[in-house]
Amino acid sequence: EDVLKEWFIYFYQCTECRRCSLFCPYGIDTAEITMMARELLHLCGVNINWILEPVSNCNRTGNHLGIQPHAFKDIVDFMVDDIEEITDPGIYTFMGYLMLFDHIGLDYTLSTYASEGGNFGLFTSADMMKKLNAKMYAEADRLGAKWILGGECGH
Repeated sequence: EDVLKEWFIYFYQCTECRRCSLFCPYGIDTAEITMMARELLHLCGVNINWILEPVSNCNRTGNHLGIQPHAFKDIVDFMVDDIEEITDPGIYTFMGYLMLFDHIGLDYTLSTYASEGGNFGLFTSADMMKKLNAKMYAEADRLGAKWILGGECGH
């Protein structure tokens, strides 16, 4: 029990950004070690809600917030309406992506069933990451997408 507590405190300090691996003289990728340790902790039943809930939501609804498909569509429609009124090119949010796609003439499709999830799966286990990514791949195939754009979130 003491070891699990020590591991929990240690391995949840890492953001899995991989910056330390760039400077390690031995080439150790601490993020990989952290991922394995977190998976072991998860298998022992030691985890935290800010990871479990987003993972569950991604699995259930296709996004970490648990937004239902009809509500996701309404949110995107609302943003598109707002974009028509915005002229500031310095917006770096989901709305900013929509503005960029429009500006470059990109033909894109947003899924209401699998809009995100890969990184959240990474926080629990490799199997969950594969499951959430498979959901996105299956949805891309269903929609006839030629490619999937995955944004970088810092991990």
